[in-house]
Amino acid sequence: MSINKCKIGGIVAEEPRVCSDSYYKEALEIVLDVNRNDIYKFERIKCLIIERSLIAKAMDRVKVGDYFLGNGRLISFECNETTVITCPHCGNESTRTRRVIHSDIVMYEFEVSPGTFLPDSEGINSAVFSGVIPNPIAQQKNCALISLVINRPMKAQEELNRALNEETRGGTERYNLVRVHGYKDVAESIKEHIHQKDRVFVKGAVSILCYFDAMNVVRNPNNILSVHDMR
Repeated sequence: MSINKCKIGGIVAEEPRVCSDSYYKEALEIVLDVNRNDIYKFERIKCLIIERSLIAKAMDRVKVGDYFLGNGRLISFECNETTVITCPHCGNESTRTRRVIHSDIVMYEFEVSPGTFLPDSEGINSAVFSGVIPNPIAQQKNCALISLVINRPMKAQEELNRALNEETRGGTERYNLVRVHGYKDVAESIKEHIHQKDRVFVKGAVSILCYFDAMNVVRNPNNILSVHDMR
């Protein structure tokens, strides 16, 4: 059985924004400041709401400064990413399109406490996944990166198909491919006990993995799971 659960709690940092980008017909973007007491760090996390009734509820109730606590799942799908490349010599522009995996934290229920001050809030960033490792494990000295195939329920698939733009639907097979990153002791445990095609159960926190190109521009920002427990 596949498991895909995320719980995110934090202070609403920006006004909720309806976005109709290259992926979704309509989605509500909620940006949270999460005060992580477990690692003594602030994180900024973007969540999406794609269900129409929840979008209307959130637009009516969610305000900047409120404490937002939601349950959701991490969804991923393949899509085309087009990059504009400018020649440093002549200034001519060209485009490059490639197939990438895009992911978002999508909420399916939430509660709001109006006017909560940041020092009084409890920052929550927790995720639990269970799935099969389809590819070889990428290992370095103190870290390991694996992918998990997590089956998507029929209802969640129908909701995703309704929300996505037509050109994006081709990559939405009925599973999520989730990146999982383990450090130090967890990486050592992965190296010793975990293998390709194993089914694993992981707990951790959602974080952003991205890289900078030669022009110092962020490319392919993606959600991954930083693991603190794996079985």
